[in-house]
Amino acid sequence: MIAAIMALPARPADADPRSSRPDITGTTDKDFIYISGATGSRGKAEARAEASGREKTPTRLRRMVPACEGNQLTLGSPADAMCPQALSLCVQTPDPDDLMFWIYLGDPGVAQPVAGQWTRTGTQCLRRDEVPEIAAQAVPEFTLADFRRLPLPAGRANIQPPSLRTLVNVPTNLFVNAAPLTLDTELVGLPVHVRATPTHFTWRLGDGTVLRTADAGGPYPDMTTTHTYRQKGGVAVQLTTSYTGEYSILGGPWTPIDGEADVQSPAVALTVLEARSHLVDDLDY
Repeated sequence: MIAAIMALPARPADADPRSSRPDITGTTDKDFIYISGATGSRGKAEARAEASGREKTPTRLRRMVPACEGNQLTLGSPADAMCPQALSLCVQTPDPDDLMFWIYLGDPGVAQPVAGQWTRTGTQCLRRDEVPEIAAQAVPEFTLADFRRLPLPAGRANIQPPSLRTLVNVPTNLFVNAAPLTLDTELVGLPVHVRATPTHFTWRLGDGTVLRTADAGGPYPDMTTTHTYRQKGGVAVQLTTSYTGEYSILGGPWTPIDGEADVQSPAVALTVLEARSHLVDDLDY
């Protein structure tokens, strides 16, 4: 049997309020969280002052329960029963012993949702070793808005020729340096691990062309992402890196974040030149 809801651990009394984690928790006011976006050495007072001008974001509790008919939170049923159905629904996953869990979200701003205040929003297959007691706890939902407030790095835009002077009607090579990363943060005092992966790159090439690709490209001779300019002149090339993410609260299972976070890189000034060929007399050397 999987344990029923447990009390969430309190934050230690001596915890340093100026953690090295990006602080996205801010202060609480009744059923709301102020999202501060404070990072690094910025103090709580400054973060709260900034948060006071932002829109309130209501908390939502998230809970995972075994996919068994007797575990329907919308009907007020118990949530810790296991059944053959939870195993049979995940037989197509790489591990045939995976278990299916239903995902429920409580109504926004409700601290202890009851039967009519839960909504089933999806499912997730978990390995047996990914199903600790945390899977039966109600924890705050880490939202796309939380993800977008993290200090995700901009991808590095590379253009070849490296002189940033290219030619009309000749392919200009484009590639990105961007890598997956893991960030530690907090949500209403609870530790959150976030994995962010760059998945798409959008190039606005300054001549009206927009190139969106999952290919990061590479340096010459691996020219898999290129653009050919048709007119001479100066252009500003703008790169946007799109990240997808997943998170784990209190060491619980990794959960996908619905949506993407976009990060813009500084624009790169590129000069497009026109080269002309001329016939010349033979030269005697």
